[in-house]
Amino acid sequence: MKKMMKALFCLLLTMPTWAQTDLYPTHWFTGMKDSSLQIMIHRKDIGKATVTLQNYPGVKLIKSHVPENKNYLFIDLAIAKTARPGKLQFRVKEGKDLNTIPYTLNSRNTENGKTRVKGVSSADLVYLIMPDRFANGDPSNDAIATLRDTQADRNNPFSRHGGDLKGVEE
Repeated sequence: MKKMMKALFCLLLTMPTWAQTDLYPTHWFTGMKDSSLQIMIHRKDIGKATVTLQNYPGVKLIKSHVPENKNYLFIDLAIAKTARPGKLQFRVKEGKDLNTIPYTLNSRNTENGKTRVKGVSSADLVYLIMPDRFANGDPSNDAIATLRDTQADRNNPFSRHGGDLKGVEE
């Protein structure tokens, strides 16, 4: 068991850096009005790599741009109206190493957004009230032995006032 754990630990230490790649946005949609998409890839020294797009019908790599920080790479894509949902594959060549980064194209929801999305209504709101500052509807629950202020004192603004949900209702 110890040997297996050591082997697993060594494997994790030697994993290639491409496994720690971040893409933004994490996915995109077919059928959008604007056919252009820019993807940001973040990974150590990704700017030194050559990135190409594996052939995918309806998707074309227009250009890539490396900013001053070589840990980023920006890829500009054109997604045609005929492109289908699926997985794109970016090929990343670093020296002799060739790896792929998958990228998902989902289908765009074709429902009317005004009828599909409800938006915020009064059902979504939560009110924060402090019952203690309302009327003291039930004086029998004013003395609470487990609190530091065991008694309510409405004359002291820094003390508990004894208000409760019964007082809120009233």
